[in-house]
Amino acid sequence: MPSDPDSLPLSGGGRWPTETVLLCVLFGALYFTQGVSEPTEGLVVQPTRWLLKSWGETNEQITSFAAWITLPWLLKPLYGLVADFLPLGRNRRKNYLILTTAVAAFGFLALYFFPPGAHAERWLFWALFVPTVAVAFTDVVVDALMIGVGQPRGITGHLQSVQWTAIWAATILNGELGGIFSDGLAVRGAFLLCSLAAAMAWMIACSLRDDPPPPDEAPSHGVTWRETRDEMLDAVRHPVLWLLIAFLVLWNFTPLSMTVVYLHWTRVLGFDEVFYGHTVVWLAAGAMAASLAYGLYCRRVTRAFLMHLSIVLGIAATWAYWMVWEPKTAGIVSALVGFTHMTATLILLDLAAQICPVRSAGTVFGVLMAVQNGSVMAATWWGGELYDAWLARWGAKPAFQLLVGISALPIAACWLLVPRLKVALSHTAGAVAATVRRIEESSE
Repeated sequence: MPSDPDSLPLSGGGRWPTETVLLCVLFGALYFTQGVSEPTEGLVVQPTRWLLKSWGETNEQITSFAAWITLPWLLKPLYGLVADFLPLGRNRRKNYLILTTAVAAFGFLALYFFPPGAHAERWLFWALFVPTVAVAFTDVVVDALMIGVGQPRGITGHLQSVQWTAIWAATILNGELGGIFSDGLAVRGAFLLCSLAAAMAWMIACSLRDDPPPPDEAPSHGVTWRETRDEMLDAVRHPVLWLLIAFLVLWNFTPLSMTVVYLHWTRVLGFDEVFYGHTVVWLAAGAMAASLAYGLYCRRVTRAFLMHLSIVLGIAATWAYWMVWEPKTAGIVSALVGFTHMTATLILLDLAAQICPVRSAGTVFGVLMAVQNGSVMAATWWGGELYDAWLARWGAKPAFQLLVGISALPIAACWLLVPRLKVALSHTAGAVAATVRRIEESSE
């Protein structure tokens, strides 16, 4: 493919430097533990849905629970502001990582020792809410560290590839164990394992010597509040940020949530809990393959091509659910959805990481991810409402098929933004490429 300002090379080329490999191991390990302990997508998700279903909760109540438990993820800009502007000690972010992983570990431990009884929805919600806040804060700090070391080196796509490969490896574990733990007292085992995963993240955080500095400057202990603020304001004034926010809102506003898929497959199609767990494994395997592949081609094609690809794959990943009617097709579609959806997601996350300012990465990237999570939350709640209403009016099969059909429309609307986003991104490519060249020259 010919040279294009939208396509940025991996600094150094060829074999990865030892430093890059070590960074990949670090962020991969942190994301693996997060993939297990995250309350809205991790190991406890299926056992939590099973608990609510066993208490006789309706589809609308279960999807509402799933939507509201994601609320802490909407506060990521606040976590970013705290981490960027209020450092704990001499480290801007490491100490927050130690604190938040400890809170998550103790939060799950409380659920293990005090498991929710029948119809204890409020206790279950608030007991999961605290670890969700802690894990969401941890995610902000880890992403800020990733941008700080990855953007100047031109390896944000590769680091995100490794991170998401790790998180989907964790999801495979979650899928295998989710059905097993969806049974009576076994739910406590899920809470205990999540506590252990968070404790592992705490140990990794404690082992870090310091916040890793960018390669072309000294550690950022002396960065002033004013410098961080000015950098953040410059990013806010740039149109590319607002265009990407609009893109993320539309792309993620799909009423067909995994909670609706779970309810339809287990209640209507009759799939048991263990089999549903296996479909999660197949989905994770497809997503893991997509994550590995993205690291190989992410800097070999233009960003404009990747934007178009994200839209096409997002539509395909949604409409693929039309083909599920029995266990065999559920497994095939889950794997295809995992691959297509993760490829599209990585494209968007990589674009976001490339435009974020380094010093205020926690805040700016947090805003972008909060927008994404808010769109998912609103779509999950709305999808539950629509599914229940259409279920009562037309029956299960037409309701689900109609929900699948309309869920791809917001993704298709992203095409309206591509021309302007491409122009705005072209203005950022020169600065990033210059940084990469400076790093390559300094390493020679």
